Amino acid sequence: MNDVAPVRRFCCKKCHRVHPKWEARCPSCNNHEGLVMVDAPALEAPVPRLPVPVAVPVAETASIAPLILRPLEEPPPLIAPPRLSIVRAPSPDPDLEAPAEELRDAMTSSEPIPISDVPEEDLPRDSTGLAPLDAVLGGGLVVGSAVVLGSEPGAGKSTLTMQTLYGLGLRALYASGEESVPQCAARARRIGAASKKTLIVAETDVDVIIEHARRTRAQIVVVDSIQTAVCSKLGGGPGSPGQVRGATSRLVQFAKSTNTTLWIIGHVTNDGALSGPKTLKHLVDVVLELEVGARFDGNERILRCGAKNRFGAANVVGHFEMGPGGLAAADGDGWDEQL
Repeated sequence: MNDVAPVRRFCCKKCHRVHPKWEARCPSCNNHEGLVMVDAPALEAPVPRLPVPVAVPVAETASIAPLILRPLEEPPPLIAPPRLSIVRAPSPDPDLEAPAEELRDAMTSSEPIPISDVPEEDLPRDSTGLAPLDAVLGGGLVVGSAVVLGSEPGAGKSTLTMQTLYGLGLRALYASGEESVPQCAARARRIGAASKKTLIVAETDVDVIIEHARRTRAQIVVVDSIQTAVCSKLGGGPGSPGQVRGATSRLVQFAKSTNTTLWIIGHVTNDGALSGPKTLKHLVDVVLELEVGARFDGNERILRCGAKNRFGAANVVGHFEMGPGGLAAADGDGWDEQL
């Protein structure tokens, strides 16, 4: 009758401090091994919790040690504390008259510099072999850029793309989502653009296309068309705004991280707008549009860059004539920059 009912306490394995409840980290010594459950006599006053870690005397440790018993049950799994990344070490207020001192302790990969001190660099470009196209692009296809070519059905997007790949002479991956491999090969032979450097695959899965591009070390990747491309991790069917946006974003991310040129073919709606969400234009560097003109008995093709061009003027126009052998420059000098 005089026995005191045991109460549960939790003791630290390291500092042997006793606490009223279990915690993953000892509040006294910050030990991350957790607390061990023990049975201790009921106390008249609760055990105070020390606000800061203190050193534990040897005598006090010896007095608490007998209270440690085998755990009554398995303690909850320990949760590792999050790792903290220190960007700036604590320091006095910097001298505003010496901004270099303020930035000295910043752990960043680069530091802000005056824009006037940035060295001038020429963007590396590859000639496509088609003078009107080179002119509309601003002097050739910029290495690592992302280009979207849109037009109505039958205007010649695939023909222009095949001729571009042949003129570039680079290792290319052509991912066809609308036509079969034999159909694409027949077109390439008809216009004289068949090359061993151009690899073709009938694929619409963006992740598979990227894997093929990595394996073949392609220097330029063509997706024909973006309305057929799908990301397996996204919902919606091919051509939906979410899929078009997600597929384009994934492809552009790959192109920028590997310095691979990206050439995307898209459709144009009946009102002349590029099919897909408006954000598609913000994700790429250049937006080209191929139109059908009235000259040459309806065989004129007008290439415009009126929407966006990060590497050149956005008001340049090139003229082609569509024939049995593909597109041929229609202007005397190969291109015409007048709208």
